[in-house]
Amino acid sequence: MKKTLIFVIIGLAVLIGQSHNASLTIYKDGMALIDQPVNWPITEGFNTVAFSGFPKLLYKESPFLTLKKGTVYSQRLDEDVFSSGKYYAEKQGHPITVKIHDEKLVEGTLLHISGQTIVVQTRAGVRTFLEQNIDYFEFEDQLEDPRFDPELVWNIYVTGESNARGNLIYTTGGLDWNAVYRLIIRDENHEAELIPQAIVKNTGDLDFTSSQMKLVEGNLQRASGSKPRPQMRTMSMSLESGGLNQAAQHEGLGDFHIYTIAGKHRLKPNQTVLLKLYEPRNITFDKTYVFENSERQKR
Repeated sequence: MKKTLIFVIIGLAVLIGQSHNASLTIYKDGMALIDQPVNWPITEGFNTVAFSGFPKLLYKESPFLTLKKGTVYSQRLDEDVFSSGKYYAEKQGHPITVKIHDEKLVEGTLLHISGQTIVVQTRAGVRTFLEQNIDYFEFEDQLEDPRFDPELVWNIYVTGESNARGNLIYTTGGLDWNAVYRLIIRDENHEAELIPQAIVKNTGDLDFTSSQMKLVEGNLQRASGSKPRPQMRTMSMSLESGGLNQAAQHEGLGDFHIYTIAGKHRLKPNQTVLLKLYEPRNITFDKTYVFENSERQKR
């Protein structure tokens, strides 16, 4: 019988998802609308296709798939992913083999497992093993195609095509932006240059490469508590300045203003990117001096 070998590993590898050629419309409340091109090789007729490259802060009710030539019949979000905690909990009462330092293999029935101990019913009785004394432990089991990321699955119908091409649109948290203005005083002639820039933040877990950005100025006035709670992360404060030489295109839409950032940019997880919002402006100004007396009046 095949066995699943479980090693005790110190340290974890973090897998970062990636999005390529997406269009990002970023609002000022930590929310963004993502338009992601998709392409699957298919056979003519009915097919089942899947996509897993979306962020963890996805709004679950938002994904919408459109196909250039085809029909979408159903969509589901499959979140049944492998979890070691769930797997171990399901193994209570099952056979287990434990290898202890400088000892023979111990076989028995798993009673309890935690981050520090394993409790096993053996022929000699109930034994408790400490994690630091365990080389490895294994179960008589075989996992079939374990999945580690949630995925969206569609049933589609396509005729006359060998590929299903379209766009997946969804909303997510973890993306935000704000405007900053820098005033460079040239001389004493009351002239200066006003430089508007945008700071775009990605506090999510998805790496957006070759992405196009639109920044929306305006308040959506969404109901409080409607957006997903971001995970606590350490933000990288290094600034990417590759887009500082290209100004955004400015459009008005009612109470909103949309700035289309020129070119394509990369927005890594936990990164802040500095971009040009629109062209610098030459302004004139007057200096005003305000004097305040902070001394307390003597009585």
